[in-house]
Amino acid sequence: MVRARRWVREGAARGPDGGRRTLVLADWAGTESDGYFPANPGAEWRYRWWRPGSDHRDGLSVYEDVVRVVAQAGSVVRLSSATWVAKGAEERFDAYIDDMLACERGCEDDAGVAMFLECKIDRLGPADADTRLRLTREVAGIYEHLGDEWRLIDARWRLDELDHELSVEEQIRREDEKAACAGQSGNWHAEAGATYMKGLVLRGGGRISEATPIVAKAGRLFAEGGDLNRACGAVEQTLLYSMHEEAPPSDLRRYSLGQFWLRESDGELCSDGGIYSGDAGFPPGAVGTPLTCFVLHGVFAGAELLTRDVGDTCTDTNNTGRPWGTDTTVATSALAGRAEATETPAGAFDDCAVIGTVSRLDGGNPAEHPDRERIQGYTEHTKQVWFAPGVGAVRVRHEHGNGRVSDMVLVSHAVDAGSHPYVPLAVGNRWQYRAVDEATGTVYDRAVQVAAKVGDRWGFGVVNRATANPKD
Repeated sequence: MVRARRWVREGAARGPDGGRRTLVLADWAGTESDGYFPANPGAEWRYRWWRPGSDHRDGLSVYEDVVRVVAQAGSVVRLSSATWVAKGAEERFDAYIDDMLACERGCEDDAGVAMFLECKIDRLGPADADTRLRLTREVAGIYEHLGDEWRLIDARWRLDELDHELSVEEQIRREDEKAACAGQSGNWHAEAGATYMKGLVLRGGGRISEATPIVAKAGRLFAEGGDLNRACGAVEQTLLYSMHEEAPPSDLRRYSLGQFWLRESDGELCSDGGIYSGDAGFPPGAVGTPLTCFVLHGVFAGAELLTRDVGDTCTDTNNTGRPWGTDTTVATSALAGRAEATETPAGAFDDCAVIGTVSRLDGGNPAEHPDRERIQGYTEHTKQVWFAPGVGAVRVRHEHGNGRVSDMVLVSHAVDAGSHPYVPLAVGNRWQYRAVDEATGTVYDRAVQVAAKVGDRWGFGVVNRATANPKD
């Protein structure tokens, strides 16, 4: 017997929607017994819930939680659960949003109604101007009724935007009002988001010198609130502004962004993953190494060995995004020595710790792709990374399975000392690297900066610039 079709879970304010989730029962089966919890084996429930992408309503995620009764022994019931997530603009989401909106209206939950009205607004096209205006007026009225000042400010500005194109100064004033309101109410996430958006508005208006400190401030607010990813994202933007001033994008020059994380525990570091944008095909015509991003070099594979004995080894398994899906690789690293020397454009370095890594393919998506053989020719490799005391990684040399070599070297650095002997970790520490693809002559410049530390995790922002050989 089903006693309820709706469950509202209230939580601490941990995100753009304050941690509030509404779960609805989408389907059930096998619940033959009576009572509030029919726990007979085989019983199954499917719940759905919705989560926004960010304060800026830039995405929609629909989750489905499946819960099953696996077994029952006396008073002990064993359950299994799994969560499925779908993102995007598929047509089925429209029906889902309408169902959820009807549920919220039926429950007279104004906050829930506003959430799903916002979702409908986001999915309207240019031809739906009248509907957009009507729904935006409705959500503004709900926010006023609820006393949600921050969202009311945002909705009123969106109504102005429907009336006329906002000038740069009006956009700046909008974000200032939102940030001030959020700051007064202690909503750090909304304050940081509005500050970040102000920086992007200034950047779009060509006022880079003003944008940089504003975006940097947003990064600090994100870090203070514990949002490491967005703190790294803010650093990515400030690095990008700096590199754009050096060399603006062009037909022969492209940029991509990335971030990665290191975990520090008991004096040891280990890689904690990374993400990047861009692919192996930029700039147009480049057909060489797919190591277009600093993250792909895997600089910190085996970093935990830096404080261990020479000869010690470790093994990591990695999933790397490719045009056909993912590749799974197994990387076995060893600390080769502590007294190695190498030279780079940033100078000569002695007493370097060197980590050697052998990486081999170990499965992944088998889908066919015309570029698969070329890219995987670089995936299997042997690699050496030189770490200079008090400086960090100064050189990364790959010998690829296809016989080619990628050699990334340190060009400059500005670092303060940290607790780790080989990787100085302090917020603001920055390194610049360069590599040249021997097949095409494409030059890859990389700027890397420590963005923040949250708990035991350090976050880094990365910007990559690829400059094609004009002879290509």
